[in-house]
Parts: sequence; C-alpha cells; structure tokens
Amino acid sequence: MRDEAFESDDEKGRQNFERHSVSFAPARHTFDDPAAREYDDDRYSPIGLAIDGLIPVTFTYRGHRIRIIAARGVERHERRLYHEGRRNGP
Repeated sequence: MRDEAFESDDEKGRQNFERHSVSFAPARHTFDDPAAREYDDDRYSPIGLAIDGLIPVTFTYRGHRIRIIAARGVERHERRLYHEGRRNGP
C-alpha cells in the first residue's frame, strides 16, 4: 500500500491480517479520528476509531509519509483509555 500520505509493506500487511484479522487499509482511518489517543509506549501507537472500530496502530514516519508497521484489535485497557480521553477532551 502506498499513496501520498501512507505506505506499508504488502507482505507485512498480509501477515498482519493473518495474525490479527486487521488490514492496514482501514487502519489508516485511525489518523482521521480527532479523539485518537496515544498510549505510553516507545513507539508511535495511537488508538483511534477506524472503519472496523477502534484500532491501535504502530507506525513510524518515512519522509513525509506515515509507514504503518502493525495494526490489531483493541484490548480492554486500550478501549478504556480511548473512551476516558474522549470524556476528558484533548
């Protein structure tokens, strides 16, 4: 997958889908969510609302593009973090 804003490795995306049942394409919508929250991690890992629900996405910057590394289903504590952040504002 590659466009002006995002890129990812197609093989890694296929493996990610097999492992987590989440594809990188809907994970891109996490970045459109104004209520997306980053959790305490050593990587860039926002949790945001995408087409298929809440998705934590691990990414890095590659030039002016966002390179998606992984995306998966949300865990209970991450869901709570996201919703608490929405109640408390940005």
